[in-house]
Amino acid sequence: MLDSEKKIRGMLLTREGVEEVVKWVNKFGVPSVIAVDTFKPSQLSKRLAAMFNCKVWTPNRDVFVKDKERLSPIKNRHLRDAHSAALLCYHHYENEIRKIKKKHGAQADKILHFIVKGFSE
Repeated sequence: MLDSEKKIRGMLLTREGVEEVVKWVNKFGVPSVIAVDTFKPSQLSKRLAAMFNCKVWTPNRDVFVKDKERLSPIKNRHLRDAHSAALLCYHHYENEIRKIKKKHGAQADKILHFIVKGFSE
């Protein structure tokens, strides 16, 4: 999970199921977007996005392992995949993030959350 400064707020690796993931995510607040590293999102990512009422961000193509390794220093492949997907998604919105932060200062995170969720473009 990344914040609007591109810092890792937390990472979870579990086999317990969607309920544990939802509980864990809720500790941080409501996500703006669910990012995946494949062009076609999994059913789980779609389900999580629906539960949090947010979009699933997908890259234009499946991300190659070598690209994920370049993006993320994390050794565990599942965590690396999630981290690289989050970073790619962040880069997708980066210009907008900068503009909003410059214009709105302290309110930027709230505004960004709504823009990314799709309430305003």
